[in-house]
Formats: sequence, C-alpha cells, structure tokens
Amino acid sequence: MRPGPRLVAVAVVAFLLSGIATTAYAAWSASRPVASAATIRSGTFGLDAAWVGAPSYTGMWPQDPRTGVARLTHTGDGRWQYQLAVTGGSLAGLGVTLLESTGPDVADCTATVVTPGAWSATQPTGATVYVCVRTVLGAGSAPGGSAAFTLQATARNQPTT
Repeated sequence: MRPGPRLVAVAVVAFLLSGIATTAYAAWSASRPVASAATIRSGTFGLDAAWVGAPSYTGMWPQDPRTGVARLTHTGDGRWQYQLAVTGGSLAGLGVTLLESTGPDVADCTATVVTPGAWSATQPTGATVYVCVRTVLGAGSAPGGSAAFTLQATARNQPTT
C-alpha cells in the first residue's frame, strides 16, 4: 500500500524539523567608507560695536537732547539677534533713549524706540545695525554735574532653518 500525500507531507515536515536536514547557503557582503568630502568645522560668531559719531556731551543743559549713532556689526557665520542695555548714568535726571536707525547718520534716526533688554528681530549673517542713542538731562538737573553711561550690546546666534 502506498502512503497518501498527507502522510508524505507530514514525514517531510518532521524530517526538516528534526535537525537532520540542514540547508547550506552562502552570503556575501561588502562595505565601503564614504568620507565627508571636507573637514567639518564649527562656525564663528562675534559682534563689533562702536560709535559712528558720538555726540558732544560738553555744556549740556536740561532738556537739551544730544544724539549719537552706534554701529553693531555681526562677524562670523549664521543669523543673529541683539539686545541692548544702558548702564551707569548716575546723574539725577539723565535719560537715555534708544531708537532704531536706518543708517549711520543722526538724520537716519526713527521714532521707533528700541526697548532695552528685549531681543531684536533675527538679523541676516554679517548684517550691520545702527542704533540712535539720545541723551537728555531732566528739568531738575543741577548745574556742574557729570555722569557717564555705557551702551551694552549683546548678540546671540539663531538657527539657520
């Protein structure tokens, strides 16, 4: 009597599962390095800040505004923001107001106030920004006084995406 197809199938499966049969195969592999094509370097970042034209503060009297223009220039890579602060100025009634400027001349000053301590809008790489610095003595300022102030400019980088 011949075994049925079912019995043959069961026998083949049992034979394969028993571990007596082994399958031989060969696998090949290959690998190759892909270099970065250039040395990867971090970017640079810096800020130059200077007066374009500092006003004369000699002989000021109350309510006599003097305006100068400061230039902030980003050096390095990437986009950036700036923040301004005014420190010092201990003379009673001394007021310092920061204004946006469209260029390096006092005539380029706008009426838009730059809020000290607030970050600017994002600036493009290498941009130069001009800021007007308006100084005025208050009505109650005493004659013969003196003071100095510092415009502190801080910059930070911003993502390029």
